[in-house]
Amino acid sequence: MGEEHSGVPEVNFELDRFEVLILRDGPRAGELDQSIVKQLQAEHIRYLFGLQAAGKLLAAGAIENRSPDLRINGLGFFQLGSIEEVRQLAERDPSVQAGLDSAEILVFICPKGALAFPQAAGGPLDITNPGKN
Repeated sequence: MGEEHSGVPEVNFELDRFEVLILRDGPRAGELDQSIVKQLQAEHIRYLFGLQAAGKLLAAGAIENRSPDLRINGLGFFQLGSIEEVRQLAERDPSVQAGLDSAEILVFICPKGALAFPQAAGGPLDITNPGKN
């Protein structure tokens, strides 16, 4: 039997592991002026595009229909093999540094190849260079 408390059932096929960055409201989200929030959001998006261009971030996006129970603002998918590396990248995000967002990282496991990110850097649609498409 596999690790008892890992939460992952033992299977007879290969698995992919992704680090998932979950962004929630940070400790200063409700107190920041809207002009600062807009600036931080623009810096946040530039930062994410940079991570994607560097091959670190597979995909990221906002949650449109935020649930009051889950309080998730956005998700980012990585496949770096290190929660700590993703945590360090998240801590460098301007929106996290300013307290607009807070970051949580978890590992998502699925059958190998079940989840693909064709728009990651160098893929069919490179969002780091919108004029190229």
